[in-house]
Amino acid sequence: MKKFFLTWLICFSIPMLAQNNEQVIQTTLEQMFQEVFSNLDKSKVDKYFTPDVMLFENMEIMNYDSILELIENTKNNFESDENKNHVFKRINQFEFLKTQVKDDHAWISYKNKATFTMDGTQIAELNWLGSANLIRTPEGWKIQFLHSTLIK
Repeated sequence: MKKFFLTWLICFSIPMLAQNNEQVIQTTLEQMFQEVFSNLDKSKVDKYFTPDVMLFENMEIMNYDSILELIENTKNNFESDENKNHVFKRINQFEFLKTQVKDDHAWISYKNKATFTMDGTQIAELNWLGSANLIRTPEGWKIQFLHSTLIK
């Protein structure tokens, strides 16, 4: 009986662990988009990206420093005299296509729909097809490569 229980436990634990790892990767990606690109929090870039990160989007190549610069420029635009009296929000919705985790590496593909509002009124909606490679670090999973393409 003890042997049966141990075999049963192993057979059902391994798929659950894989699902948990996949969920952690998906949650990491969702939180990164919320904290970095929606909240425009430069202090979170180190939490979610490796120092050697590469981000490809619409024929533009970004690195760690240019991600920080993008956040700063966007924040400055929202805080300009023209915009400072408005409330801007970005709301992301994800559809995860495939998530794979192997040891300390992960790969994820997804669709992201971002709805942009100003003072509670929708002003834009953008859709991307994206993929990312993540590595496990002592601080947690971090994005080493991110590629997104606008869906028109």
